[in-house]
Amino acid sequence: MSYLTKLFSGNSKKLDTSLLLPLLNVVVLPGVTLPVMVVRSRSVEAVEMTTLTSHKQLVIATVRPEKQERFDQDRNAEIESLEEIYPVATLALVERVMALPMGVIQLIF
Repeated sequence: MSYLTKLFSGNSKKLDTSLLLPLLNVVVLPGVTLPVMVVRSRSVEAVEMTTLTSHKQLVIATVRPEKQERFDQDRNAEIESLEEIYPVATLALVERVMALPMGVIQLIF
C-alpha cells in the first residue's frame, strides 16, 4: 500500500472526486467491460485510492499518439498537461482490482 493510499484510507469519505487514469493505446467506450494492466506508480496509486471511495469510479482518458513516445521511453513519465490527452473521456466503474507481482495491477472496468 502506497503512502497516498495510507493517507486517504482513513478519509475515504472526503475523497468524493473521480481520479484521472490516462491510458496508452486504449480507448474505453461506455458499457464495455475491459481488463487493463496498470504499471505506472501514479496510476497504481490512483486505482488504489479509487477503491477506497464509495463510488469506485475513474475517469479514463487516452494519451494522444504524438505524446506517447515520452511514455514509451520513460516508465516514470507522467501527464504534464491536459494537452497530452484527448478532451473526451469515459467515466468507468471499477469492477475488480487484482494486485500482481512487481507492483502491477490488473483492473477490470
